[in-house]
Amino acid sequence: MKKFCIIGGGGTAKELLSLIGALNSTLPESEQWVCIGLLDDNDDLKGSVFCGFPVIGKLADAVSLNADVSFAFAVGSPRTVGKRRHIFEKMGIAKERCPSFVHPQSMVPPAYDFGYGTIVFPGAVVSDSATMKDFIVVLSNSVVNHDSVVGAFTCLATGACISGGVRIGIDSYIGANAALRDGIEVGEGSLVGMGSVVISSIPPGSVAYGVPAIPKPMKP
Repeated sequence: MKKFCIIGGGGTAKELLSLIGALNSTLPESEQWVCIGLLDDNDDLKGSVFCGFPVIGKLADAVSLNADVSFAFAVGSPRTVGKRRHIFEKMGIAKERCPSFVHPQSMVPPAYDFGYGTIVFPGAVVSDSATMKDFIVVLSNSVVNHDSVVGAFTCLATGACISGGVRIGIDSYIGANAALRDGIEVGEGSLVGMGSVVISSIPPGSVAYGVPAIPKPMKP
């Protein structure tokens, strides 16, 4: 069995544990994943048990874990938009220790290369001509259509629809059930609100919401 540690003790981690259970059911015992615990900087979680697994330390403790332990980067809420890359880099671990986890009930091309640290939840659809960078969270029922490019450390919330030829900059967040028109660009570190309809490109560091979505500079 293969050991892994979850980074982040929030809702994404809960969903990830369910994903791992489904994934393990398709794997031989020698290839199955076993969680040794979680790391989180929330002092309220220190020494607690999260969904049956111990919170074994803070993010800085990742470098002290044995080399045979992999990591699942489950930091993925709107509050972390523009920060996920920094959070990971501050931990000081190699991205090669972060495999991608893909739910068996997602619709992705056979042998598609998700790179490192990406998590794909059930019902998600990814076109074989789409490009997915490292450390992306693709929540349930999201769709990434043909020729789109999703930047590293981006989160696609439940039901997000990314039309063809869209380019999403790194460390962005696309809210639940948001729809992005074909061919537009979402700048780095931007947040698109849930249910929004984006019909034109969004500058970097923006918050955009509404129908149609209107971008505004993100507050520091």
